Amino acid sequence: MNPSKVLLVLIFGLSLPPLAGCGSRKERAARNAEVDRLPHLEYIHPEKQTHLVLKRSYTVIIDALEKAELTARVRGEVKVMSPNADIGRNVTKNEALVILDVPDILADQQNKKALLDQSIAQQDQAQHNLQLVTEEINEAKAEEAKHQAEMKYRESQYGRFAQLAKLGTVTPEQADEAKLQFGAAQAAVRAAQAKILTKQAKYEAAKVEIKVAATKKAVAEAELARVTALVGFATIRAPFDGVVTKRWVDTGAIVRDAMHPLLTVMRTDIMRVIMDVPERDLRYLRNRDAKDGGNRVSLFVPALHDSRPELDFKGTITLTAAALDPVTRTMRVEMHLPNTGGYLRPQMSGTATVTLAEHKGVTVPATALVRRGEKTLVYYISHPTGEPPRGIVRPMEVQLGLDDGVNVEITAPRFTGQELIVRKGNGVIREGSHTVAVPARLEELQ
Repeated sequence: MNPSKVLLVLIFGLSLPPLAGCGSRKERAARNAEVDRLPHLEYIHPEKQTHLVLKRSYTVIIDALEKAELTARVRGEVKVMSPNADIGRNVTKNEALVILDVPDILADQQNKKALLDQSIAQQDQAQHNLQLVTEEINEAKAEEAKHQAEMKYRESQYGRFAQLAKLGTVTPEQADEAKLQFGAAQAAVRAAQAKILTKQAKYEAAKVEIKVAATKKAVAEAELARVTALVGFATIRAPFDGVVTKRWVDTGAIVRDAMHPLLTVMRTDIMRVIMDVPERDLRYLRNRDAKDGGNRVSLFVPALHDSRPELDFKGTITLTAAALDPVTRTMRVEMHLPNTGGYLRPQMSGTATVTLAEHKGVTVPATALVRRGEKTLVYYISHPTGEPPRGIVRPMEVQLGLDDGVNVEITAPRFTGQELIVRKGNGVIREGSHTVAVPARLEELQ
């Protein structure tokens, strides 16, 4: 400005037009004041194609794949103990570990063998009797045939002599003698027929005798098999390849209770990792028969971590129970894990981290979600304008997918990734109020 004009203003109080640029500064100041008065809300953009991994950790108990309490099932004295019948010793399937002395059962076995031999002899005798009766029947039938022929001859003879006696060719005495011979032949036939009937009755009795003998033999065989099985129970064998974990008796001990345990054997080459999964996670469970091979599992055993930190136990879900426990509302789940190196021991405890689900999707931070009854909402800033953007707070109902504890998948509606989602949905937020959107700080999102 000209210095002379400034002097005139100072002397006469003349007014001058405002300097160029003063009005714009006031407008900016007014706008800044307005921005300062509005509430500020941090926002985020929905993340597209986020790699989501849903994992859960469960307390587990480790147990042997198979275990058995070996009992004698018969009473007796411990006669022999195998060197492998001691704790920590490896045993093989069907290996004899303990042998009991059972003299009373052995004596009973000999008695049953004798009864079986006797029943076999009776059956053989019955077969022989049947054969003899069959031969007698054949002889009786042959004898009857002979008498039948004799009877026909005597009948014909008698007829001729009767005609000749009428003609006077033979004497009546001769005709009477022919008649008597014919009667004798008839009597012989009847006697032969009666003999056949008697032999047939003996034949039927012989068949019944054979059946009785066969039944006695079957009973004797069953009794001998029963006693032989009892003798077999006196030898206690390993049911599978494993290790002896408990020993309850020593040589010379009397086993009075047939169900008293003698040894405990466990199979430890494969271990059962047992966990109880809550009801909310059951929909994600898949065993090894699934197309993807089942849920992946990582096992952490505190007892082994300090001494062997390099050990890494990994596997997949092997078995899932078909029902929930009505008290705990959990379902039993097992992972069968090869015990390479033998580090895992029955009844160890640990933590299993199970990968329940894994895929890509659109996500927002879990802090953005607001529960309203049965609905889930997020707040967003609609129609943002200006810099920084200003808009109106609006609610939006969303459908959720995977939740990894930090980020939550939004399955509906379909976000473009440009929406301004309020990062902290819970708090002092009034729907329909104007607000200033501020980008969330990076360190708070991590």
